[in-house]
Amino acid sequence: MSKIIGDYILKDRIGKGSYADVYRSTHKITGEKYAIKVISKDILIEPKIQNGLESEIQIMKEFSHVNIVKLHEYFSSEKNFYLVQELCNGGDLNKFIRKHKRLDENLSQSFLIQLINGISFLQDKNYIHRDLKPANVLLSEFSDHAILKLADFGFAKELSSITSLTQTRCGTPLYMAPEILESRDYDGKADIWSIGCIFYEMLVGTSPFKGINEADLLINIKTKELNVPKDITLSKISIDILIKVCYISFYTYMIYVLIITHFIFLSLYQNIYLLRQSSSVYLAIGAISCTASITSASAHFINTFGTSCSNGQQSNP
Repeated sequence: MSKIIGDYILKDRIGKGSYADVYRSTHKITGEKYAIKVISKDILIEPKIQNGLESEIQIMKEFSHVNIVKLHEYFSSEKNFYLVQELCNGGDLNKFIRKHKRLDENLSQSFLIQLINGISFLQDKNYIHRDLKPANVLLSEFSDHAILKLADFGFAKELSSITSLTQTRCGTPLYMAPEILESRDYDGKADIWSIGCIFYEMLVGTSPFKGINEADLLINIKTKELNVPKDITLSKISIDILIKVCYISFYTYMIYVLIITHFIFLSLYQNIYLLRQSSSVYLAIGAISCTASITSASAHFINTFGTSCSNGQQSNP
């Protein structure tokens, strides 16, 4: 059943979150189609939610990037606040993965490049997302050719020029970086960990680490091997990326150099996104001079760990 709100006709609901519903809509005059997020003013009395809404508006309104959902306009009524956003007809990445069980490796790598492209843009603007998960990644269409769009910036935070660390605990536990689970200071690397978890889920069909609660999840991250099922064959490139992003010790100290090295390689390999964006490579450009030694270290890790990596000294090749 349609409903008219301002200049828009709200149609079917296409999404539902903790604080908002999202509806497919059409502009009454132009006929343009949008997605409208509807937030009840009753919940905006909570400072945390109000601050999150302000952050979401600022990022989507001011930042224009192919891999970030665009905000067209926003307005309010007596009871609700409305965000008129770019419509992504493909739904979210979580539904896409569930539909396919798991994704082909080449497609997973293609999607991964788009994710890192969007996050590197945010980090260049000194922002961290803090709630990256498949449900917060939207697809322009429900197909292998989809353009991925980062969405839901309610937890996003600008890191000040004085400090690059923050302590606020937020996000979804299965995709939280270990330093957040431990309530330690964290920075933009936390988003990279989340992207690594998403990459693993695209390849395998499930999140890399699980637990009956957050404490159990953290123990598993620190002590369990990161395993790829035997019936899934991956290239050394994908294995190497998973090791670097989801192997806790390696991730903590070397992530920026390693990630930029491999995503440049992937972009050359697939001839998409990173090389097609004129200003797409943002992370740790100055660190590229270190890549020769890093490449040797990468080869060592691949030879040592094969398709699983452990936080101990030994794993199956």
